[in-house]
Amino acid sequence: MKVFLAAFDLFSTTGGGQTVYRRLIATHPEIDFFYLARSEGKSSSRPANAHALAYKENYFARRFNPAICSEEPLAWLFGDFLRANNIAASAAGQSFDVVELPDYEQFGLLLRPALRRHGVHFDRLALSLHGNISTSFRLDWGGEKIDFPGLEWREKVQYQAADVRYGIGQSYLEAWEKKGGRKAYCLSPLRVVAATQPRAVAGSAGPPDINFIGRTERIKGPDIFLEIAFWLPRSCYGTASIIGPQSIGPAGLGANFYLKRMIRHRGLDARILPGMSPGELASVFTTRAATFLPSRFDSFNLLALESLFSGCPTLIGSGAGVCHFLRETFPQIPFLTIDMSNVYGCLEDVHSLLRDYDSHRQQLAETLQRLKPAVSGPGLERIYGAPPEKDEELAKQSELWYGQLQHIYDRERGSAVAALRTAAVGLGRTLLPRKVQHRLRALRGQLRKESLKQLVKTNLTSWARITDGRLAYQALKGLSLVGYYRQAFGAAEGTERERSQKIRLLWELAADLRVDRIRLWREISRLERLRGNGFMAAAYAVRVMRILGEDRFGELPFIASALGAEGLGKEAKAAQALFGPADKRRESCGALLKEAEQAGRCRPEFDGDFELKDERRSPGNVRVSIIVSLYNAAYKLVPFLGALLNQTMVKSGQAELIFIDSASPADEYRLFKQSLSGCAIAAVYARTRHKETIQCAWNRGISMSRAPYLCFLGVDETILPDGLEILAAELDSDPTLDWVQSNSLVTQVDSDGTWRDDIMIYDRSPYRQDLVYLEKCYMSWVGALYRRSIHDRFGYYDPSFAAAGDTEFKLRVLPFIKSKFIPKILGIFWNYPDERASHGPRSEIEDLRAWYLHRSLAGVHYAFCDRNAQDVEALFCDSLRYRKSYCRHLSTDVEYALHLADFLRVQAPHSPVLKHAEPAARVLAAYRDLERLPVSRLGPLLALSRASVFLSTIRGCHAALGREVEPQYGIFNDNRYEEHANVWRSKESL
Repeated sequence: MKVFLAAFDLFSTTGGGQTVYRRLIATHPEIDFFYLARSEGKSSSRPANAHALAYKENYFARRFNPAICSEEPLAWLFGDFLRANNIAASAAGQSFDVVELPDYEQFGLLLRPALRRHGVHFDRLALSLHGNISTSFRLDWGGEKIDFPGLEWREKVQYQAADVRYGIGQSYLEAWEKKGGRKAYCLSPLRVVAATQPRAVAGSAGPPDINFIGRTERIKGPDIFLEIAFWLPRSCYGTASIIGPQSIGPAGLGANFYLKRMIRHRGLDARILPGMSPGELASVFTTRAATFLPSRFDSFNLLALESLFSGCPTLIGSGAGVCHFLRETFPQIPFLTIDMSNVYGCLEDVHSLLRDYDSHRQQLAETLQRLKPAVSGPGLERIYGAPPEKDEELAKQSELWYGQLQHIYDRERGSAVAALRTAAVGLGRTLLPRKVQHRLRALRGQLRKESLKQLVKTNLTSWARITDGRLAYQALKGLSLVGYYRQAFGAAEGTERERSQKIRLLWELAADLRVDRIRLWREISRLERLRGNGFMAAAYAVRVMRILGEDRFGELPFIASALGAEGLGKEAKAAQALFGPADKRRESCGALLKEAEQAGRCRPEFDGDFELKDERRSPGNVRVSIIVSLYNAAYKLVPFLGALLNQTMVKSGQAELIFIDSASPADEYRLFKQSLSGCAIAAVYARTRHKETIQCAWNRGISMSRAPYLCFLGVDETILPDGLEILAAELDSDPTLDWVQSNSLVTQVDSDGTWRDDIMIYDRSPYRQDLVYLEKCYMSWVGALYRRSIHDRFGYYDPSFAAAGDTEFKLRVLPFIKSKFIPKILGIFWNYPDERASHGPRSEIEDLRAWYLHRSLAGVHYAFCDRNAQDVEALFCDSLRYRKSYCRHLSTDVEYALHLADFLRVQAPHSPVLKHAEPAARVLAAYRDLERLPVSRLGPLLALSRASVFLSTIRGCHAALGREVEPQYGIFNDNRYEEHANVWRSKESL
């Protein structure tokens, strides 16, 4: 029998499909297999029944104008047409019993007519099912941001166009039979991998190594491996290694970019090694190590069988088809399953395996020695000989589509320009290095999509962004400002539809422009009022007042009315205090701060008893109370509890869990009971009768807590297993310490809470408590612990806040507490696809009294009235040169610096830093001038140029005045541009 495998370089590339094919060739010596060699050398070692055909690329995309067949599905099939023709040309004139293609290719629909055209004779067209490329792309690095038009359709019609279909993953085949409506045969994996006798491994005093093995596509889970290693106690494993070839994601970035960043962010001691030969992997399986294969999805995963049959303890992701096979065929073989919907739930089992590694390996070896595997199901030749079952109508349609594409291709090929282009390309392939060829292909792709003029402009824009050229970028945008304004401001607004269209134009413009913001924000505010969105109109009007430092346009009455209508009367009072008559601001702001301090000291009163209370705590002392508020959080609760139950203090009974369900419409309580079933965990679950704010829920949790230390978490936040233990030890060691804070890692996760990407680190080093006045995230709750006695001494959370109550409480108690920083990542944020409650215009409005009151002159007095002048001077210097915890660049906060200077003029009139206040005031005036510019083509460019020269002069003034201050003026690095400057879009028009 002769079989032509339409697959490439089987004996020089690494991958699941290539591995299966190599095993099939080795275990079926009676069949002659032919495959395509593109980069595989003639000297590559291969069995006698494996024959390489040189791949001939006779058909080129450059001879084809895609615009000629822009209609679907021809536009989707053009690449498949070229691939099928080139494969057919490589086997032209030959005869085979079977032609087989793997389903990670998509040219199967057009392969049959292409083979016929090139005189290739065959009896059967077989499709081997290894795994959808559409699934791999969608789950790969950056794949969620890319659209793959027609890909799933091409996979489906390819399945239906084949005569026979087969694979080794039963569950994957069943899914395809349901989707494709045609039978698929299961080839027993034991026909591909044979059970072997495991070799003994020498004992060792050290912990075992942990290895991820396989291609580094994200679907295979190398990132999950690193995440598990991060969460495990470092003492429980030796070396962590990722072994496998680097994959390149659809976005063009290699897996190593993401994996190395993960390793760096987490401080992991992990290696990334290249792929290994089968012999080298066999040696790895016989070392004192555990194999991790945490696949999100895998049609099977032969490596799992190889590892287990070699006697190596193996952990397998629940998304791999091999899990189903092992449970059905070898239920006695021990292996660990990593649940992809609750990755952190496996940590205790993983820790146990590594802790008792030798006994686990011995148990596996003994099981394998008793194993007597029997091969069942049809063999390969029987599958190839099965009655053909293809979609006849689809086969006829594929002939038509192929004929249309071939006709277009032949017509295009006949042009002289195309012939010259082909000759040039051939010469380039011969003479140019491969890297240069890749760069030219990428440039050609860009030129196809956009004109040369647009390409130059795009690259200039990218250059301006990359070179920290925010100034240059805004100047470049300013050149087109007149045109943008003519389009946006001149748009009709007579109907609701027209107003919605107009405001969308303004949103897009405001999102990208950092000059002349007053004009844009006032116009958005005006349109929102016309559309009946008074609250959103007020939010933009407040911004205008804030960046000007006054109510220049008389908007306060409207703002007070609009905020009052939203139940934000306290915020309306804060706006009037901050931006009302200048001579009354300090007194008005001070009165509000004093009122908040006094109200916060009152013990909170709650609206009735709980609707439900499930008390699972026994009498006894605990050291930490973990308080968790719940509202509409059911789908996040399982991964949250899976992570939280790994806390060392929770497992040892030193921590209690307090869940406050604020009348959530979701089913959190059922999941709570399900997750804690059989767990001897100190916990209480209480549900209120009505929805309450998160700050009210926290106050309820505080009233129920029994521990001296408090930790507050949302279900999209967590802390490393030993985090609470580390933080509590700091509070234990210093009775004067109130709050201990670590660093936090912000990650993007999917709806199951599984890692997708690292976003940033809250790096709080070098920490000083006063930096919180410049950037509120220097003190946080995630990765932190504080004394419960803070509430007895200084008060509770203000339940009238819905989003910014944590900020208000922090700044209210900050002058009276002592904090400490630990330079470790202990806190983790999980950014789910949905929005956080603290991200929105309401949060910004609430910050008027939570944040901006404390940044006023009265706020400076509240914070520093009992401090020495040197502390205020130090913060003045920081205000002109500091780093936000979530940034790498340096920022300024000129307006706050001037409030500090005003305070010093009274408290320390001879302070040496006061001479720097006048230049700083001139800088603030220059910044405010940029907020309203004359409308002209060169206006923004000239204004920014003048501002840049002016700042250089001012820096010289500071230097001449003394070395106390080294300002980092850069216009767009000032806090006025970095906080509360994004665009809010009203939901009604989305």
